[in-house]
Amino acid sequence: MYYNGVYHLFYQYNPYSSVWGNISWAHSISYDLIDWIHLDQAITPSEPYDINGCWSGSVTLLPGPDRKKPAILYTGDNSLGQQVQNLAIPVNLSDPFLEKWMKSPNNPLIIPTGGIDPKFFRDPTTAWRGPDSDTWRVAVGSRLDEHRGAAILYRSKDFVVWERTKVPLHSSNRTGMWECPDFYPVSVGGENGLDSSDDEEESVVRHVLKASFGDRDYYVIGSYDSKNDWFRVDVDFMDERVELRYRYDYGVFYASKSFFDGGKNRRVLWGWVTEADSEADDVSKGWSGLQSIPRTVLLDKSGKQLIQWPVQELEKLRGENVSLANKEIKAEEILHLPGITASQASADVEVSFRIPHLKGIELIDDPLVDPQLLCVRMNASVNGVFGPFGLLVLASKDLTEQTAVFFRIFKLRSNGKYVVLMCSDQSRSSLKTHVKEAFFGSYLDVDPNQEISLRTLDLYRNILRGKSQQGDLLSGPTSNFLAGSLAGCTTLIIIYPLDIAHTRLAADLGRPETRQFQGIRHFLTTVYKKDGARGIYRGLPASLHGMVVHRGLYFGGFDTVKEMMTMSSQSGPDADVALWKRWVAAQAVTTASGLVSYPLDTVRRRMMMQSGLARPMYGGTLDCWRKIYRMEGLGSFYRGALSNVFRSTGAAAVLVLYDEIKKLMNWTGL
Repeated sequence: MYYNGVYHLFYQYNPYSSVWGNISWAHSISYDLIDWIHLDQAITPSEPYDINGCWSGSVTLLPGPDRKKPAILYTGDNSLGQQVQNLAIPVNLSDPFLEKWMKSPNNPLIIPTGGIDPKFFRDPTTAWRGPDSDTWRVAVGSRLDEHRGAAILYRSKDFVVWERTKVPLHSSNRTGMWECPDFYPVSVGGENGLDSSDDEEESVVRHVLKASFGDRDYYVIGSYDSKNDWFRVDVDFMDERVELRYRYDYGVFYASKSFFDGGKNRRVLWGWVTEADSEADDVSKGWSGLQSIPRTVLLDKSGKQLIQWPVQELEKLRGENVSLANKEIKAEEILHLPGITASQASADVEVSFRIPHLKGIELIDDPLVDPQLLCVRMNASVNGVFGPFGLLVLASKDLTEQTAVFFRIFKLRSNGKYVVLMCSDQSRSSLKTHVKEAFFGSYLDVDPNQEISLRTLDLYRNILRGKSQQGDLLSGPTSNFLAGSLAGCTTLIIIYPLDIAHTRLAADLGRPETRQFQGIRHFLTTVYKKDGARGIYRGLPASLHGMVVHRGLYFGGFDTVKEMMTMSSQSGPDADVALWKRWVAAQAVTTASGLVSYPLDTVRRRMMMQSGLARPMYGGTLDCWRKIYRMEGLGSFYRGALSNVFRSTGAAAVLVLYDEIKKLMNWTGL
C-alpha cells in the first residue's frame, strides 16, 4: 500500500519461530521500496474469529472527508477451524506509520454460507467500486467443488454489511482452490497503472484476474462489465494450449499481490519466494521465505499478456558500470564477465544475443509440449543447434555450483512459427543434498530475428532499516542558558559514539546470529571502517542543535526559576526553597524544554539511525527536516512526545536530587 508518501508492506509472519504457525500480519514501511523499517505486528490472533491465525487479505483506501482511510480485509481462522473475513482499521490516521490497528466490533463481516466449504474460503482482494460509486465489491478465493476454483463476489454499501452475488466473479473447473486472488484494471496502450476503482470503456481498459494454485500464480485477461459485475476472459485458466497458460513468473513465485502506487501512477507487484532449505535450516538461519523484487506491471502492446520490470528505484543500488560489447561466442564457450564478483551484494546484468541466422534450426512437432519438461530434457548441458544461450549466475570458480538461465530457439513443424524456450536450470545451484533441484521453463512471445535480451537481478538481501522509540533527552538569564547549553554540548561530543551505538543496537532486532551488529565494539569498528569518523558522529549537528535548546532550558531554566523563587521568598533571599516546590519547578522546566526541543530530537534520532546503512535516506540534517515535513507532515515531529513527557519525571528528579546531594556533600565536608 502507498499512503501519504509511505509504502507499507504487510506479510504473513510467525513472531515466535521461523516455521509455519501463529500467523500474524507483520508490518514494514519504506519511503523508496529499498530501505525498510520493521514495525510491530499490525494484526495478531486474539479473538474467536481469528484465534487460529490471521491469514492473507488486502488493503483498500476508503474515501473520507479530508483524507483517505486504509481498511484491511483479512481472513481469520476461527475457533471452529472455519475461515471468515474480518476488518481492521488504523487507530490513528495522524500517525504517518499507521503502527496501531484495531479490529472491527462487527467481525466477522463475511462467513461461508450457501454451500461454501468453510475450509476453502480465504484471501479477500482489494475492494473496488463501479459506476455506482456507493457500492463496494470484493472477491474471496474459494473452491466450489473438488476441481472448480472461484472468486466469490460480495457487494456492500458501507464496507461492513456484505451480500453475496448470485454468480462468482469468475470460476474454472480445471484448477482446484484459488488462493490470494487479485483483480485490477490495466490500461490498453498506456504507460501508467490504474487504480482498482477506475472505470473506463473496454477499448481503453482491460482487467486482470490472478489466482494462485498448484504453487504457481496464473492470470487471465478479460473484459469487466462493472454495471452487471460480469467478467469475460479471453483465454481461461489452464487452457489446453500450453503456451497460453499465462503466469506472472515461471520460477518460484506464489501468493502475489499488487497495489496501485498513486505517487507514481503505477501498479506494483510483490510475490512470495519460498526457499529450497529444510525446516531445520529455516530454524537455524532465523527466517523462512523471501519477498520478491517489486516489479511494475503493464499490458503489452498486443493486449494478450502482461509485461513486468523491476521498479525504477532499484537502479539506485547500481554501482560502477561494467560493459562487454561485440563479443563472438563459439559453441560450448563460457565467457567470463570481468568486474563482477560473488562478494558483491547485488549484480544487475543485462545481456543481448544477436543470432546471425536461423538456418538448420531444430523442428518441434508438438507446440503443446510442457516447457518445464522440455527444459529438463534439454538442460543447460545439452547442446542444440540454436542454444543454449544464456548466463551462469551464482557460479563458483570451478563451476561445481551454478544456476543456468538460458534460452533455445525452435521452429514448429506444423506452421513454421518460431518458438523461444526460456529455462532456469537449478539442478546444480547447491552442493547440499536435501535442497530442491528444480527446472523452470516457459515459451516467450518474442521475435528471434531481433536481439534477445536477458536480465537477471540477483539481490541476496536488503539492509533493512531498524527503528527505536528511545533516546536521551535533548533538547532566565542568558548566563544560565549558555552554561547549560555548553555543558550539554561538551558532554554530547564526548559520549556521542556510545549514544549512536545505543540507538542503533536497540533497533537491531532478531536472533543474535542474524543481527547486523554483534555489540558496541563491532558496531563502532564496522561503521568507522565504512564511513570513518563521520559515520560514528552521523547526526551530530542535529543533536547539537537540540542540546543547545534542551540543556540550555533544562539546566539554565531550572537555575533561573530557583533564583526567582529564592528572591521572592518571604524568608529572605538566602532562604532554602521547599523540596516540593523545587520538584514542581523542575517538572515544569523539564516538560517545557522537552516539548520545545522535541522536533530537534526527532531529526537527531532519524539521522543516527542511518549509521551503518548502505544508502542513507537523508542527505543531511536539512534534508531530513524537509523530507519529514513533506512526506509525514508537521505532526510527525512530535510523534511520541506524550510518552516523553511521562519520562521527564525522572529528569526532573535528577535536578532536585542533584541539589540535595550537593548539600549533603558540603555538610559532610566532602
